[in-house]
Amino acid sequence: DSNRFIMGSGKNTIITIPNGNSATFNVVENTTRTSPGNVNITLRDFVLDGNKTNVSGVNDGINIFYFTNGVNISNVESNNFTSDGFWIRGYEFSNTTIISENVARNNNEHGIYASDIYEKLIVTNNQTESNGTYGIAVRYAYDGAVVSGNSARNEAVGIQLYDTANLSLSDNGVYSSSDYGYNIFNSANITV
Repeated sequence: DSNRFIMGSGKNTIITIPNGNSATFNVVENTTRTSPGNVNITLRDFVLDGNKTNVSGVNDGINIFYFTNGVNISNVESNNFTSDGFWIRGYEFSNTTIISENVARNNNEHGIYASDIYEKLIVTNNQTESNGTYGIAVRYAYDGAVVSGNSARNEAVGIQLYDTANLSLSDNGVYSSSDYGYNIFNSANITV
């Protein structure tokens, strides 16, 4: 799957998991899991509602993983999921991954979770609030990642960097975290 573009009309485009759903699935997910994979994926201007109080399945809002190159997610809200709002995993990313100007609220796990992205990762100007574990988690990012201008409120951990290197962390706001505002573990060359 290449050159995929999903664009809504902002807050007027709402996709909600129906009441009573017990299936485990992700609302937006890539389907090609072999190399060369999914190239140039753009998701923008829509709202995903996991409806977690009325469903029993395990669901992510957006789950992009494996063999994916050139991901751009902007102006998307992913709220009320039984797992993660956004989960972007790399392994074979070769172009810049941009996660910018999104909102993740009231998800049971992470608001925004980006892992295994070995090329450029940019996480900017996102808002997370009241997610179960981390507002923003960046794990296994090694080549010039930027985490800036984000806001994390009422999280267990506002922003986590785990096993990262050569990353810039700047101008983020972390408010009312129950465990840690920032959790930086096993990481090197972090510019603050």
